[in-house]
Amino acid sequence: MYAIAEDIWKGAEDEAKQYEYNLEKAKEYLAKSAYPDGADVKLLYYTKNANKNVALSVQSSLAEIGVNVTLDEVPAGDYWSYVYGTVVNGEGVRDYEMMLGFWIPDAVDPSAFINVIYASDMIAAGGCNTAAYSNPEVDKLINQANECTDNAERSKLLVEAVKLATEDCPYKNLFYRTQVTAINADKLEVDYNIMWQYNLLVKDFKVK
Repeated sequence: MYAIAEDIWKGAEDEAKQYEYNLEKAKEYLAKSAYPDGADVKLLYYTKNANKNVALSVQSSLAEIGVNVTLDEVPAGDYWSYVYGTVVNGEGVRDYEMMLGFWIPDAVDPSAFINVIYASDMIAAGGCNTAAYSNPEVDKLINQANECTDNAERSKLLVEAVKLATEDCPYKNLFYRTQVTAINADKLEVDYNIMWQYNLLVKDFKVK
C-alpha cells in the first residue's frame, strides 16, 4: 500500500479503526441482532492443516457467544471455485454462509486488493468479493479512483473507501501469516502452495 503516496497511507493506518477482543461486547451485540439466541452456521475452508487449526479456533471462539459452527472442509480446487463465485445456489447467490479466506496483494498498488474485495461488481462469477459486500458509496469512490491519474488524489479516494468498508466490517482480519521454509543445500522438496511463492529469494537455484 505504500508504493504510492506513502504519507497518505501511513496516516490512514494510524487512524484506522481497530477491533479488540471483547467477549462481553460480542454477547451484547449478538443480543441486539436478528439472532439474539445464537445461530447455527457452516464455516467453509480448504483442506490444509494450518487452515483447519484456524477453523477450529474460530469454532471454539464463536461457541462462547452461542454461535454453533459446523466446519465444512473442501478440497483446494473446490474452495477456489467458491472464492471466485462460480459455485452458487438456485437463486444465483454465492453458496456458503461463512468462509475462512486469505488475500495477498499481488501488485504494487493499493487498488490491487481494494477493487477486488470491496467492489460490488466483484461479487459475480470471476470476482473475489467473497463477503458479497456492496456499498454504493464505496463503489463510487473506487470508480473515481480508477478514473484518476494522480496518485495522491487516487490514494485519498481509496482511503475513504477503506474507511467506509471498515465501518461495515464485511471481513474480519485474524492475523498476518509468516511462511518459513528450511531447506538443505542440495534440494528443495516441499508441497508449495503457489500463493506463498511471492518474494521467494534464493541463490544457486535450479528447477528440475
